[in-house]
Amino acid sequence: MSVIRLQSATLTLIIINVIVFIPISINDTILVLLAQNNLLVKEGFVWQLITSMFVHFGIFHLLFNMFALYYFGGVIEYAYGKSRFLIIYFISGIAGNIATYFLLPYNVLSGGASGAIFGLLGAYVILSRNVGGLGAALVYALWVFLASSIIPGVNIVAHLIGLISGIISGAFLIRRPRYYLISR
Repeated sequence: MSVIRLQSATLTLIIINVIVFIPISINDTILVLLAQNNLLVKEGFVWQLITSMFVHFGIFHLLFNMFALYYFGGVIEYAYGKSRFLIIYFISGIAGNIATYFLLPYNVLSGGASGAIFGLLGAYVILSRNVGGLGAALVYALWVFLASSIIPGVNIVAHLIGLISGIISGAFLIRRPRYYLISR
């Protein structure tokens, strides 16, 4: 597959994630206000379902997610366009966080862009369908899901629901994408 240049919405999301990381790494109070804490969400801190998508627990967590956002974000934003890309990204991330709220214990602190990024991976699967690579793309998506799920502390609920949301929203939002993946 050819390399796709960084798209504007993808770059903006990467910049926001990096900017949010700086004060969070210095001040735990900001972390508690922005990361998803199900007890606080239950008490009305519903913004955490969105802000937690920009919270990362350490530099490696941030770097890994930003690399994945750079790669999949560039492909999906180019193929679907900026608005559809952002819809897929936020639907997937928020759906993963809502599932986290209902399925994980209330004392779990959750954060990261990976639920949204798995949504981009789901949309990538839909793009692959257009060139006959659906089976390979699904295997690739499942491999990435399983490989990332063995890491301790990973929110596999957000990953799985993000992936499923990305497949569904990607299927609904695809309309003559400007770019098709090339199977080799």
